[in-house]
Amino acid sequence: MDANAPHEFRDVFALAESHSAVLDDILSACLLRSSQRAAGDVLRSAMELVLEFCVLVGDINDGQVEERKAASSLETLYTTFRKRIAALVKVLELLLEKDTKASQMSDLWAMETEERRVPPGGAEALRLLLARLDLGNWWKMVV
Repeated sequence: MDANAPHEFRDVFALAESHSAVLDDILSACLLRSSQRAAGDVLRSAMELVLEFCVLVGDINDGQVEERKAASSLETLYTTFRKRIAALVKVLELLLEKDTKASQMSDLWAMETEERRVPPGGAEALRLLLARLDLGNWWKMVV
């Protein structure tokens, strides 16, 4: 099957199952250490809210839910999503803080051995992600 071909799901539950499997793969590949479990849990929770949002939009589009009736659900989803992103930013900041302390110790060791190895991605990629998530503190603004 062509990777770019659209995939049909039999129902929203099949979509949710596939979505969950993709999230598991991403988290397994990116967040393997147990110290990063909190970030993984918060990220998974935020992505589940995105899925709920998509389902709500689909229901509105299909005429199963009226827009005015969906307004409170949409507002609740948005508020919860902002809170999850705030939690994710805090957890990522803690991970960066721990990494900074660890890298300071490894810098001292590297000075003694006159060798410094920097793995690709890692803390620098996490800083970039955090900067993009935290752009303008949009998740802190009151609507």
